Amino acid sequence: MTMTFYLDSSVVDVYLFGLNKEPQRYPDVVALFDAINVGKVDAIISVYTVQEVATFCRDYFPPQIFAATTRLSIQKLKLVPLLTRLEKIQHYRRFPIRDSSDLPHVILAHLYQCDALVAYNEHFQDTAAHLMPYLLPSEALSKIETASQQ
Repeated sequence: MTMTFYLDSSVVDVYLFGLNKEPQRYPDVVALFDAINVGKVDAIISVYTVQEVATFCRDYFPPQIFAATTRLSIQKLKLVPLLTRLEKIQHYRRFPIRDSSDLPHVILAHLYQCDALVAYNEHFQDTAAHLMPYLLPSEALSKIETASQQ
């Protein structure tokens, strides 16, 4: 069975803009997207992620919003919707996390039965002991490699 990873916007931003801005992280993220696009692993992003990417573009790279969203749209990613009001109520207190603005990502990763949440935001470690593992892209690549050898 193929693993499924939820990708946080911190990873997507590196993929879209990291060649010059995050050269140390960029190779791992590109390798992760390559693994996604050849079907070694499934990946989910949410409307929250797309919104965060658009905001990031607006704030730092205004002319590149369209190009970035187009580049993202051609990847083999599953796009999931916003949480419903009921989902928020049911799951909001289930996952401890310092930055509550990232809680929807954790809830969606859980609801869509992801094997891990892949991000560069270390506060996702808060959830690691509570149902949703957190991985850096390099760690996700290691898991993919291990799974492909079995």
